[in-house]
Amino acid sequence: MIKPHKYQVPIINNVTRALKREGKALMVMATGTGKTITGALVVQQILHSKERLLFLCHTNDILRQSMLEYGKVFNGSRSMGMFTGEEKVDPKAVQFLFASFQTMNGWKSKFDPMAFDMIVVDESHHAQAETYRPTIEYFRPKFLLGKTATPDREDGKNIRDLFGDPSVTLSLEEAI
Repeated sequence: MIKPHKYQVPIINNVTRALKREGKALMVMATGTGKTITGALVVQQILHSKERLLFLCHTNDILRQSMLEYGKVFNGSRSMGMFTGEEKVDPKAVQFLFASFQTMNGWKSKFDPMAFDMIVVDESHHAQAETYRPTIEYFRPKFLLGKTATPDREDGKNIRDLFGDPSVTLSLEEAI
């Protein structure tokens, strides 16, 4: 069982409270501070054993690594699979689906908009992109969590419109 670092405990608590209160949260943490494990520990606090998760990201490498980390946190208690251009598990056969935005953009209409209880968007600064936002807006989860180290986009589009104001902001200096 994975236990949070001391600095992660208030982050997990703040994000969990925001999700329960507002249904959405934005977690801003510097690269290398444990966003993936922290996010998995939040999911563990939020989802009941029968509920389903959609984890979205733009790269297969991040998806694979995230699925491994979630596997450590959930220790085999949830079925998990990849849904990418390279590999497509039967989405109904798993509780946690790790999907690329590129693949879900073309396949989303095959899913019920309420198919997932929670969606986690990794590298959520990409969420406002024209190719990503329609996927996020298609689904109607109870909980939506965005995770990023860089919340501000150069094109001026605001990810806070999707995820709300950050529930937590952790810089590298604070983490050290």
